[in-house]
Amino acid sequence: MGLAEIGINSVILDIEGTTTPIEFVHSTLFDYVKENVETFLHNNYYRSEIAACIERLRMLPDLPLEFVPEDKYSTEHFLNSVSSTIRYLIAKDSKAAPLKEIEGFIWEEGYRNGNIRGEVYDDVPNAFKKWRMANIGIYIYSSGSVLSQRLLFGTTVHGDLTVYIDGFFDTAVGKKTDPESYGRISEKIGKDKKNLIFISDSDREILAARESGMHALLINRDSVPDSRIKTGEFIRDFMDNRVIP
Repeated sequence: MGLAEIGINSVILDIEGTTTPIEFVHSTLFDYVKENVETFLHNNYYRSEIAACIERLRMLPDLPLEFVPEDKYSTEHFLNSVSSTIRYLIAKDSKAAPLKEIEGFIWEEGYRNGNIRGEVYDDVPNAFKKWRMANIGIYIYSSGSVLSQRLLFGTTVHGDLTVYIDGFFDTAVGKKTDPESYGRISEKIGKDKKNLIFISDSDREILAARESGMHALLINRDSVPDSRIKTGEFIRDFMDNRVIP
């Protein structure tokens, strides 16, 4: 049964493992931050938005003591410590908002100087076009900042895909495993949850969206079914007739 048959007029998409290969996020993007964070901070720490991110980063709980130096008088020491903090949080796969903001700023520089280019699965542009032609809204909901989302979809080899996207959401609306987050997205979009479907490669996120009253469908792009799947049916890609008009 397709989207129209169940009253869906908008799709909300996760990024990692859903529109974009996991390897791109974990290797290309995260590695870029780890390799360039010191240089970026030393060149940009004076900017008010970067300084604010650093201060929020230092306020996060449960950081090892060595990542929260008392010596504020040595800029070199301080910024090197912040760089270590960022690498530590990336290794923990932290979704902390100030980390995601700083990552977004670093990626912005990388995209603009041509060192990074957004990557999506080959079926994504075609699906975006078909959804647009069917008047189905397209939204993105990711742990990465809205800035980083726009950069990724705006710089792909398929062209600027942001022209198809009606809105972007990050964890400013809440955690992706919190059912209330999906309610907030529904309110911001201005559409009833029963007319929305969330597509993600995460069981926990799918269950949270369903608990909120939203439709949700797992995507598993692996060639072998994952025995950990607990959410029932799943699709392999966006060309599945359950989601494509």
